[in-house]
Amino acid sequence: MTAAIHVVHAPFALPSPPEVPFAMLDVAFAGADRTPHTHAFIAAAGARLRLWVDHHEHPDWDRYAGDARFVLIPGRNAHACPELVTPAVVARAGEVGALLAHHDLDGLLSAMRFLLGGREPWPGADEDARAADSPGRGHVMSPRARRLSDALGEAGAALDRPGFDAFYREIAGALLAGEEPAGLSARVDSLAAAAADKRRKALQLALTRRVEAPGVCVLRIGAQLDRRMRSAVLDILEAEADVGLVLEGTPKRYWATAATWCDAIPLENVPDLDRGRHDFRFGPTRDADALVRRLSALAAAARK
Repeated sequence: MTAAIHVVHAPFALPSPPEVPFAMLDVAFAGADRTPHTHAFIAAAGARLRLWVDHHEHPDWDRYAGDARFVLIPGRNAHACPELVTPAVVARAGEVGALLAHHDLDGLLSAMRFLLGGREPWPGADEDARAADSPGRGHVMSPRARRLSDALGEAGAALDRPGFDAFYREIAGALLAGEEPAGLSARVDSLAAAAADKRRKALQLALTRRVEAPGVCVLRIGAQLDRRMRSAVLDILEAEADVGLVLEGTPKRYWATAATWCDAIPLENVPDLDRGRHDFRFGPTRDADALVRRLSALAAAARK
């Protein structure tokens, strides 16, 4: 099967529905007050939307229960999206002319699965996707996947949207062809090396982290981090406590981002963290100390 790949960078910034039959892969429903945009997109797409596969749990999933086009499985049950793109799911969708896929490795491998009729693009690719999208849950990423994941992450920070999207599609084309052109290989290697350097910088930034309450490792920082650096720092914090929390800004108003590898901790129940998915949530807070206490209480309850 061939289909044009459109890259989705954020669930609240969907393009207009394609004018051809299409599938949505690893794209979450928008959160908070932007959820109506998701429903409007689905309504506008009508019958052209042949499939929506996702694992970012959302309270409005129930609206589409019973609609065979929607394969919506919580992340606690599906640590990555590609494993949900089975041969039966692809067959049920039928011929499509476009795929809308998330911009990360999980989304890319979901698109590859679809285009290959539900097969992995390489042996172990599903496990690689789980390791990339659900760190801390015992999954192991191969060097091949680490290189691609790092390159995509760094490209997202270094390139503008059109440049990133073209790079993403180049990688997709190479995976489908089973051969990576030399020029693309050089770019991937360079970006992957830059990502490794960024992880080293994240370790330096995280030196002032501390466990402020049982189960919660916190980094308070005055600067605003980019998405990749924030994610790298959170990986460090989560390795030391049940919940990692990055607070960016000043005590008067922090931007808070919390992440956990423990599925039993319901971050979605924390009022200040009103956006994101169940294990990675964010939002503004004016009472960081109360937020830390709330997260600590949730972590303690999960351990009982």
